[in-house]
Amino acid sequence: GHSKLSNRFQYLAACFWSFYADYPYVVVAVKSDKDRHFARNVSGLPFHDVMLLENLPKSASLPVATSQEAKRRIRSGQWDFDYIFYTESDQILMNRRPEDQYDYLDAHPRHVMIPHRLMAYPPDIITMFHKRELNTNSPLDWYGMQCCLPRQHCTERKLWKHMKEKDVKILNIFGIQTVL
Repeated sequence: GHSKLSNRFQYLAACFWSFYADYPYVVVAVKSDKDRHFARNVSGLPFHDVMLLENLPKSASLPVATSQEAKRRIRSGQWDFDYIFYTESDQILMNRRPEDQYDYLDAHPRHVMIPHRLMAYPPDIITMFHKRELNTNSPLDWYGMQCCLPRQHCTERKLWKHMKEKDVKILNIFGIQTVL
């Protein structure tokens, strides 16, 4: 990725542990033997599997190659999973009710669920730079919130709203100020 080398393991570990309780069969894809050795023997993370995807033209090819290899392994019978949750190692999962997701996917087997990517902001950036008030609600209020708030309709980039606008929601998620 594009993160500092010194931060990559922290991102990986935070990502891993954020969904391990709900999704214990965590697979990581790497593009070198060195990274495979690190994932299996050094990281201390209990990966279900480590996919080595060699001979990729560049690191940016890893996400697509990972999806293709996961699909191949499921179709060949090498893996026996009903669902795949794909993410990258800098995205933390905050999952309210995974059983609802399974019920939905079982009822609509050809649908794909895509998580929101939330952006956390330091309080000073919200208050001083964007001139907004912090969300002082309970850090657990987000459990009852719906994710489909009218921030962005995503039809055209020019319709997107900036976080300075008052109708853009700021959530308090476990004490972290997060823009939805």
